[in-house]
Amino acid sequence: MDARREEALEATGQAVDLSQRLAAARPDAFEPHLARSLWASAWARMALQHVDVELIQHAREAVERYEGLYVVRPSAFRDDLAGALDTLAGALDAVGDVAEARDARRRAADVRSS
Repeated sequence: MDARREEALEATGQAVDLSQRLAAARPDAFEPHLARSLWASAWARMALQHVDVELIQHAREAVERYEGLYVVRPSAFRDDLAGALDTLAGALDAVGDVAEARDARRRAADVRSS
């Protein structure tokens, strides 16, 4: 992997680490930032074709966190949850889990239509 790609992955990892610390201290203020950082990390890994365990972990955790936020404020987090589910679907496709990817896409469509 070239140096710029490595730098990009390092930057998204640092954003996740910082967001995790902030959300641990003040979840009410920083939970959305953590969800966004996780989603951005997963998306960047997909865009850079860097398919690894961290891609799936970050995609799943982003969805979980957005699901929690969506329950409290559906209109504020509908698009983010649907987008995170789409990213998870792409990640699952990349590792060959077609059935679970299809389920994530269906969930994204359901969220968008709710």
